Amino acid sequence: MKGKRTLFVLGAGASACHENKDRKIPTQNDILNSFVFPKLSRSSPKMIIGGLVTGNGLTHSTFLSDYLASKYKLEQNDENMLTEYWEMLAKRKLNLETLYDELEADASKEGLQARNDFIAILMAKIRSGVGDRSQDDLCKNNLKIARNLEPLDYVITFNWDTLIDDALLYGCPFWYPYTGYGTKIAGLQGEFFNKKYHIDSLVHIYHIHGSIGLYEPIDEEIRNRLKTALVVGPKGLCIMYELCELIGIKKPKSNKKNGEDIEQPKPARNITAEEQALLDRGCIRIGEEKKIWLQPIFVTPSKAKREYNNWYVTALKKIIYTRLPFIERIIIAGYSFPPSDYDHLKSIFIDEIISDETEIMCINLENKDQNYQEKVKQIFKRESIDFSISDFKEYCNNLPL
Repeated sequence: MKGKRTLFVLGAGASACHENKDRKIPTQNDILNSFVFPKLSRSSPKMIIGGLVTGNGLTHSTFLSDYLASKYKLEQNDENMLTEYWEMLAKRKLNLETLYDELEADASKEGLQARNDFIAILMAKIRSGVGDRSQDDLCKNNLKIARNLEPLDYVITFNWDTLIDDALLYGCPFWYPYTGYGTKIAGLQGEFFNKKYHIDSLVHIYHIHGSIGLYEPIDEEIRNRLKTALVVGPKGLCIMYELCELIGIKKPKSNKKNGEDIEQPKPARNITAEEQALLDRGCIRIGEEKKIWLQPIFVTPSKAKREYNNWYVTALKKIIYTRLPFIERIIIAGYSFPPSDYDHLKSIFIDEIISDETEIMCINLENKDQNYQEKVKQIFKRESIDFSISDFKEYCNNLPL
């Protein structure tokens, strides 16, 4: 940007300011409150609901709500309300990371299911916030960044959403999905318009914590052998389509000439509990004769972050290490530097390979807080860090079109 090789580091604050009609992407601190919406209720207290799956994935899990109610001794006075228990957890000062850490501590079969349902609801919430990923749905702030990126600039994002991906797809002539993610891409699913070709990218994006738009094989042997990802773009994910394929429902036939009614589709088989759980998580299948399941590449919000040892994060870190010595400016936008990320941040932004001449700017609403400034300086060990701009939207508004 502006003639200097620039690295943009994007945190949750860079996504939270995106407003898409009545949807938005919540930050980590308020994400439990966001799980309340849309508010769900039983039509009758006696009505049993195991869960609710929408086009974005799992929205409500009765198993998870019962598990959390038992674990935290929640009193739910109105049996009809299905989602308002999230507000009770938020009032107890739990957030995304602290709640997940407590769920992760339960090594039982029930604990594993609770974690899986929790992550499934989280990913569905992110998909809902992103919207249909059309050009009309773009985040204006991310689009401003994408249009101002120049060759040899790159982005490291800690966000699971695809706001910056879609901004690059529509607004950056130097970025192509086959070559712009820093890892080998096996294929594209969805609409990519004039970006569906194997053209070398001059701008790159590294989703260090994974993304709802990047998929890998669930089977560990296949995953470790291929070490490649599938990119799911706009109109690339349809959970209901996967469901219909699994149960064998085909497009109904009709004879309009004879005025016959459309034949009602009938399922060839029932979906299994395992398949339903995979659909809840937004998993998809690819292949012709033998289909394989793919899952979103996802680094869980835990302190341990065991996924940092997998093929994907390992590959990205190696690339980042080769690029950091040549970067001239680092702009950190909306990243809160949570304590659970501290050790992992030190393993990415290695001070010894960042030039002393590299300019560092931090854009965050906490910029005036001395404690926050100290957290930033612990990672980037220097005093000359620019904390003058706090508002990410203000920064983006001042960028040229």
